[in-house]
Amino acid sequence: MTITTSTGKTFDVNWAWAPRNTNRLRIEMHDTRTIKEIAEDFDGLESISRKSETEGDDVYMGYKKLTGVNQDTVKGTVQLTLERSETDV
Repeated sequence: MTITTSTGKTFDVNWAWAPRNTNRLRIEMHDTRTIKEIAEDFDGLESISRKSETEGDDVYMGYKKLTGVNQDTVKGTVQLTLERSETDV
């Protein structure tokens, strides 16, 4: 599965999920860069497009605010939480 940000960067991800009853988008991917470097790629985005042969494609709009970055240095993964405001729904 891959995601492509509105800035044109593409990342392999383990999963990307936006529950319909929340204004949050969660993403998990392998990434060993610093949190600062990761945050620069995900804060302030207009959209994120997901491509997945098993889960289907989707476009997540308005998740502009990066609110969480949890890095597991042992596994080499990072979990991101992005939020959108009610006006971006």
